[in-house]
Amino acid sequence: MNHSWRETILKEFIPQLSPLTLVADPDSLLSDEDLQESLREVGFTLVEYQDPIAFRYFFETAIRPSWVAAEQQEWIIVLHAPPSELQQLPYDLLRNGRQLYFSLSDLFPTLTYHEVAILEKSDLDALYQAQATVQPNTLGENGSRDFILRHVFGLDAGLVKDEADLLVMLLRLHVRKRPLPAPFANRLLKQLQERDRFAEWPLAALLTDSSALFTFLQERWPIYLDKESAGDEKPIHDTISKYSYSFQWPGPALLPFGQAEIRALVDTLFLEGKLRPVSHPLAHKLRQLWVNVGLQSDPALDKKQRLTRLLDDLSARLPADNAGYQDWMVFAALWAEAIVLQHAPVGEEDKAVSQRFMQLQTKVDVAFSNWLLQRYKYLSTLSPHPPVMVHHIPRSLARSVTPHGPEKKALLVMDGMSFDQWLIVRRLLAEQLPDMRFNEGAVFAWIPTVTAVSRQALFAGKSPLYFPDSVHTTAKDAHAWSHFWESQGLTPSEIGYEKKLRSTDDLGRVDQLLTHPKMRLVGLVVDQLDHMMHGMTLGL
Repeated sequence: MNHSWRETILKEFIPQLSPLTLVADPDSLLSDEDLQESLREVGFTLVEYQDPIAFRYFFETAIRPSWVAAEQQEWIIVLHAPPSELQQLPYDLLRNGRQLYFSLSDLFPTLTYHEVAILEKSDLDALYQAQATVQPNTLGENGSRDFILRHVFGLDAGLVKDEADLLVMLLRLHVRKRPLPAPFANRLLKQLQERDRFAEWPLAALLTDSSALFTFLQERWPIYLDKESAGDEKPIHDTISKYSYSFQWPGPALLPFGQAEIRALVDTLFLEGKLRPVSHPLAHKLRQLWVNVGLQSDPALDKKQRLTRLLDDLSARLPADNAGYQDWMVFAALWAEAIVLQHAPVGEEDKAVSQRFMQLQTKVDVAFSNWLLQRYKYLSTLSPHPPVMVHHIPRSLARSVTPHGPEKKALLVMDGMSFDQWLIVRRLLAEQLPDMRFNEGAVFAWIPTVTAVSRQALFAGKSPLYFPDSVHTTAKDAHAWSHFWESQGLTPSEIGYEKKLRSTDDLGRVDQLLTHPKMRLVGLVVDQLDHMMHGMTLGL
């Protein structure tokens, strides 16, 4: 492992020094995937301390027997709380355990704590290296934000001189498929709004909302096509007037799509399905230009060309056995696009492309299986911000919910829906409800991937280890959902749950739940797809 912030932590764990180590880890540093792997390689096993009763069950069935059997296994009990909270642990743990404390403040002493704390663990490598290289003096809030924007996100408002620079920055930001945390987005927004030339751009939305940027670009793509088809022969004022009156987002009508870096990024968005090709009366003329990627003419040819390019891209991106989980999340979204294209009922089947798809599918299955055997075991104890596995979702939601606060949240579970099916549903929703916004992510299910295991983990906010008696049934989902939110300070009357939502006849139950004056957290299970897959019914 290269010199990094992890080494500062790893050097504190000395094998065979103590069978039990208690760690106060308020910043979830030990949730890092690579750090956990390094600890496991030298014989340590990590366990999170959350629910006292659930932990006691695990302690008596796993940890204590390993001591009795004199196994050479060393346990790390992680408490995501300040060091003072360690004293609240059971006496037998305190008596037998060595105590440690790790903090972001110690790792990044020259930066303000709150700015570092909102970063993902994967961002800390770049930040630690930048801190070691630049060695900044102690920075305040804005200085820390600027330092992080520049060295972690590669964003510097001072380098944005014109609209092309601005568009490149926005595209880079959203192509990386991770939203910019609000404090950094607000800092960047303030700096950009000081430039009069960007006054008409809806920067607040474009910086924070991927769907807003993609809609902004999609609306302006036909205007650019008209410009390219006309060349220098005629002005495009009429074209701008024709399209701009229906723009959902204000801003300049003609964008510099042809600039080299913008062109490459836009090409990627069309390939990944974030932008949709459009028809054009002069498509035959434009087919010879780079804009061909965003043109719709012959559906069968369009499908073949895009699927071929997508398979090229997927083959090059296939994650290795030691890849991070984020690589598979990105790959899964692209693979879902390929599945939708492969099975789209357009023209006759191209046997060569279909054969290539099937060959790649076999490679994907093998690669994912190999990766699971090596890396899946680390996922359950990673930080839930953002969520990595289904049981992280309630804990992630809880960050934005306060007792007695005004927030209202709904968790809608489409039981049995695959990633590629979601892409089809999402496109229909976008067409029927153009004001709807989508900020998408992915999480891993529990293995075995059966409803009873993952769905209960999802509503309980716990791994299946902590509900062994009900792991084969979904009957406890409602109780688990209520128990989690009551532990967060909500009252039973503020928590709702409904399942077996299968038709419009069930909307009355949902409406009754959502309109209850005290209701704040709702869990809903639409299981029509799952019902159909098990052969109980046909049709929607």
